[in-house]
Amino acid sequence: MSVPPLPPIDPELEREHAAAHGRLYQRVGSAPLDAVRLFHIQQCRLVVESLAYVQPVVARPDRPMVIVPPRAFLTSAQQRRMVGASAAFRHMDSRVTMLGTGDIAAVVDASTPMVLHALLESSVPSADGETNPGMLRTTLTSWMPEANDFTHPPAHMVTELVEAAIHMANHADAPACARAAWLTFTMLSIHPFVDGNGRTSRALYMAIVAPSLPLGIDWAALEQWSTWRGDYVSALQAGQQVESYDPANMSAAAFIDFATRASIAGADLCAERVATFDHRLATLEGVVPRAHALVETVIEMHGIATLAEVSACALPAAEIDSIVAELITAGRVRWAPRPFGRRTTERPEAFGLVTN
Repeated sequence: MSVPPLPPIDPELEREHAAAHGRLYQRVGSAPLDAVRLFHIQQCRLVVESLAYVQPVVARPDRPMVIVPPRAFLTSAQQRRMVGASAAFRHMDSRVTMLGTGDIAAVVDASTPMVLHALLESSVPSADGETNPGMLRTTLTSWMPEANDFTHPPAHMVTELVEAAIHMANHADAPACARAAWLTFTMLSIHPFVDGNGRTSRALYMAIVAPSLPLGIDWAALEQWSTWRGDYVSALQAGQQVESYDPANMSAAAFIDFATRASIAGADLCAERVATFDHRLATLEGVVPRAHALVETVIEMHGIATLAEVSACALPAAEIDSIVAELITAGRVRWAPRPFGRRTTERPEAFGLVTN
């Protein structure tokens, strides 16, 4: 066998996974559209941050935040990774939609790893300026010995191994959550690219699991992977207790268990977030009109928000301008200088809106 076996998942864990995502689906389906919109605004950002491995704002991992402010003081490399992650996220979302319309046979095909890598890596040059985005490596690689004494397979085997891994992930008789986690473990073990393997492997998890979920996306699994980074690394290393790539003696079981439990925790957290946004809008509606409550909440979510960020609420631009003016007149929001730590190449504005 050229790739590690796909171990069976605990049936009870599989049922818990399905139940958690069912609860989230019901919560989203029963919530008002504006509350769901707030949820989408936050979760899209958190997915992109996690995909780019920009660590989320977390006070303590065991006490997850329901409303999570954006990260500040992003380095130029982190900003570029966010751009690539956003493009990869859109690509996966488009392919999930195309699968639903019958235009493609699978979200992930033989070319998908290279496409995702190109999107994720093309804006992030390495120290020597050469990343070969979208191209498989031609040299031998390994983890740092002090972190994990494991050598990846020779470069001449990479093409065959990636194709075998994609075939297994698409066709194995196993739940999608197990196949998706297995593919992440296997791709990280093959390490098919010079750099960007973590981002590409995380994106492939999202792509494989998405069609099986009622919402068509795992909104918080990768966020949990970032939050519990130590457990993520430990689960990966637990299946690589060999000196070099040896599929017969490698096991994805620990990583499948970790990834599935993270997905369950993420789904339950997302359901709580939808409920929180719904409650906040209902509370504010007793003070200001509902649309004003939506705009004010978007501003509070960002801590300090540009007009471009406020526009994500999907109201017409003229209506947003009018609501902002009325909120300022009422003393509920005001313009303030944006800290330099919040200014990026994508959002360079000197001023933003804050709540009073």
